[in-house]
Amino acid sequence: MPDFEEKINAMWLQKISDMIKGKPTIWKTLYTYFLGITTRELMPELAENKYSHSEQFGKNAKKLKELYIQYRSKIKLTENITLKEIYYEIIGQRKNSITVEEKNKEIEFTNIWTKVAGIKNDIHREFLYKIIHRAVLTGEKQIDRGIRGIDPQCKYCNRQFETFEHLFIDCKELKMFRTYVIQNGQSEDLNFEISKKSLLLVDIKTELIPIIYGYTHTVWACRHFEDTLNLYKLQMKYHKDKEIYRKYN
Repeated sequence: MPDFEEKINAMWLQKISDMIKGKPTIWKTLYTYFLGITTRELMPELAENKYSHSEQFGKNAKKLKELYIQYRSKIKLTENITLKEIYYEIIGQRKNSITVEEKNKEIEFTNIWTKVAGIKNDIHREFLYKIIHRAVLTGEKQIDRGIRGIDPQCKYCNRQFETFEHLFIDCKELKMFRTYVIQNGQSEDLNFEISKKSLLLVDIKTELIPIIYGYTHTVWACRHFEDTLNLYKLQMKYHKDKEIYRKYN
């Protein structure tokens, strides 16, 4: 889901920006929180705007000052900048951390997060949340995190590096299984497919989410099975996972 903490920070920074520029804002309680003696010394430009300054520190004064100190040289708060632009500036400055929303700016995620929020079962919701965020611990991610002594190869084909895209979309050893799942989904929606977008739940009807869950959970859960896997076993696991999802959601 979206990083709510950073979105809140972006909202605070936008209001700070409005005050610096002397723009009117409906968030009037912010003035009490932010405009105290220490803050005016830190931000002398605020002494010139039209707002009265409080000597009283509110509960968010420290947080606001820390935000301003952290981002005043990184984000152009004195210029016209939208809330969305501030948010992307914040998340873009994280080291080695780019969110799924930033990677896919062309996609409107509101409906996607609404679908995820509507999943009743905590385990199912958390798993699909990880799938959308590409947060499952593949071989690639384990290497990136410095985990040693692991085999980063795909456990199905044992030929390719185990990335998210390879495991869930491209692995040739799973082609027949993907075809089976796609055909199962197309019985409900002729346009159903297993792709990068469908695994983000883009344009996926709510009634098709059990199929996405069944497919991704089967692929993920069976990758370390010691016994020989065949199409029949994958199909049986898929239908079991799909029906369990429907039962509890």
